[in-house]
Amino acid sequence: MKKQILLLLLGLLFTQLSVVHADEKVFQLNNDNLYNPGDIKKKAEKYFSQEEYQQALFYLEKWLEKEPKNQKVRYKYAFSLLMSGNFAQGKKELEKILSLTKDKDLIAAVNKLKKQLADYEKNKPEVVVEETKAEEQVVNLDKKSKTDYLCSNVNPTILTNGRFLRWAKDDFPIKVYIPLPPKEITNEGNKYIKLVEKGMRKWSEQYPDIVFEFASAADEANITIKWHDYFKDQKVWGYAYLPNYNSKKDKRETSINLAIRAQPGTATFSNEAVKFGDDELMAIITHETGHALGLGHSPDKEDIMTVSFHSVFPEFQWKITKRDLETLKKLYSLPDDTTFICK
Repeated sequence: MKKQILLLLLGLLFTQLSVVHADEKVFQLNNDNLYNPGDIKKKAEKYFSQEEYQQALFYLEKWLEKEPKNQKVRYKYAFSLLMSGNFAQGKKELEKILSLTKDKDLIAAVNKLKKQLADYEKNKPEVVVEETKAEEQVVNLDKKSKTDYLCSNVNPTILTNGRFLRWAKDDFPIKVYIPLPPKEITNEGNKYIKLVEKGMRKWSEQYPDIVFEFASAADEANITIKWHDYFKDQKVWGYAYLPNYNSKKDKRETSINLAIRAQPGTATFSNEAVKFGDDELMAIITHETGHALGLGHSPDKEDIMTVSFHSVFPEFQWKITKRDLETLKKLYSLPDDTTFICK
């Protein structure tokens, strides 16, 4: 039914208002300042133009915080809300535009969108009414929980428009494509494939509901591994994206970026690029897989999902802790069609 709503809304008029788009929600291992304000507009434009509306919502919201009088941005925000199924909030934003703008083209675009939406709601199937009611449910989550970090203050970007980005039940088993690293980087490609498989399975070994299946081609996969020698322009040792629904492919997908070496200046006792040990890279793989499953960072340095690994890995950081596991279980036990508030 949601797919039908999506296809219908895709047919709604969208007046050319300088298209906006955004880059995916990325979690970087050594850098907690993930969203440079100067990049917000570019990222909003990228996501919006690629019709990745759930991802666009986060950046458009941040853009509006900085430019609350920019009604063209508000229009894209309202449109993204509607495309994400949040009709109530989307309609509120459209009304707000009409009360604040004198731009005739923008007013015409809003009114046309409202008419199309009204026509749809007038003829929508009964099941959609029930689905909308379900989406009105609100659940408060404890930001100060001691047993998990789902709503931790270090994760302000995890909850977008009241939703957590995670895999749906029918996405499992999650298919993973692990290509051989380029020979220019390493001649031990098969070893690195096995390391990734082992690092990812650390989650499913402790939480059997998480099932991975390894694919033979990228177009079959939900998660794609991307190899790098090291990250030259970023102070990170790895980064991953939250799972995101791709409307063009009609599936959720994400990627994990891994490096063979730590970039110059980030390793202890050396200013050169230093090759990661197997255990070190395994810890990075497990950490980034946590993000690919929908987890944010933990404020506790003992957890595998700690905000940052430093140049020396304490041994306890190599393992998934009870708190990591409880956070994952909580994420995947939350009901669907519910708005969550961390407080």
